[in-house]
Amino acid sequence: MAAVLALRKPVEGNERELARSAAATPASQVEAGESAVWRQLLGDDTRRMNLVYGLHPAVVRPASAPPAGQLTSGLDPVTMPDILTYYRATRPLRLVVTGAAGAGKTVLALELLLALINGRAENDPVPGRIPLSRWDTEHQTLPDLLRQRLVEAYDWPVHLAASLFRHHLVLPVLDGLDEMDPPAADGSPDPAAPRATAVIRTLNTYQQGRDAGPSS
Repeated sequence: MAAVLALRKPVEGNERELARSAAATPASQVEAGESAVWRQLLGDDTRRMNLVYGLHPAVVRPASAPPAGQLTSGLDPVTMPDILTYYRATRPLRLVVTGAAGAGKTVLALELLLALINGRAENDPVPGRIPLSRWDTEHQTLPDLLRQRLVEAYDWPVHLAASLFRHHLVLPVLDGLDEMDPPAADGSPDPAAPRATAVIRTLNTYQQGRDAGPSS
């Protein structure tokens, strides 16, 4: 038994080292692809609008975050940190961006994703944006969705995608929650929103060990 355990430990360590080294490839692929999407959303603008946002706490779950933030550090960075600093200050490491259509939610998510990749250390997870409209919430788990995204979007072998997720090297950036369910007959959002509700329930149970799994 001792010999088996001694052998297994180096194997597990080597697997994590391989996954950590391999994560650099999808990180560069994600950066290239999402940078193109970011430029398309900005269009011909040469300057970004410095979006300001505020915290809307939910009393049902214990969490903490700065009271307000901004897209970049153009204003007072002490009272309003930029999006990367804001995200890293949240506990647990989760962020939900809400707002009206056209408010800049996807642009803000892309800014965070690209900032995470730009400042990524070797042990940090690779952020990957996933359009939630593609999630079959009835038959597909969140890990399956993330693995599928790596395989389909970046042509990764299934076993390598599974290894990245198994070693917590994928950070899901989920986009389009408000687009999952069709609106009511009068054009207003569906109050039941069964698919979006299923996503929220899944994220509420998303764990990495004993901690809430990070997401945005």
